[in-house]
Amino acid sequence: MSTDNPQPMTQKIISILFLTSLLAVSIFVGCGGDDVVEAEVVPDPVGFVSATPPGGDIAPNATLTLTFDNPPTDVAVSYTDASGKTHVIDTSEVSYIVSPAIAAQNPGVTVSGRVVFIKGPFPPGEISLTITWADDSITLHYIVTVPCCGSGVI
Repeated sequence: MSTDNPQPMTQKIISILFLTSLLAVSIFVGCGGDDVVEAEVVPDPVGFVSATPPGGDIAPNATLTLTFDNPPTDVAVSYTDASGKTHVIDTSEVSYIVSPAIAAQNPGVTVSGRVVFIKGPFPPGEISLTITWADDSITLHYIVTVPCCGSGVI
């Protein structure tokens, strides 16, 4: 009669059970690292606060100052003149400058933090100025007036 040793079979079963339980645990636990969900940072929307001057008469070389509650992005400016023709101030003319004193002197459109400067020249007559930024747009109405008769000294 041969005597079979039951130990090798028991070791195989224990090994299979151990590997199966290890596999089950790894499925439930996972690799880690994927458990952290990072919140996407959404910037606050930018709202229009004020314009100086708010409307009315301006000189052809006027500088308009627009204030926002947060720094605007993707700023574009166009105006419609008295004849109904729309003029787009090229977006390549939009510059972002830190110093408001320097920004106010630049021609075209300059953004300095929460302030946008729009410097003429503007054509004489009524204009509707449309300012668009990433979150919204606004239209302001002005009358561009040219001084008629010099300094008034005779």
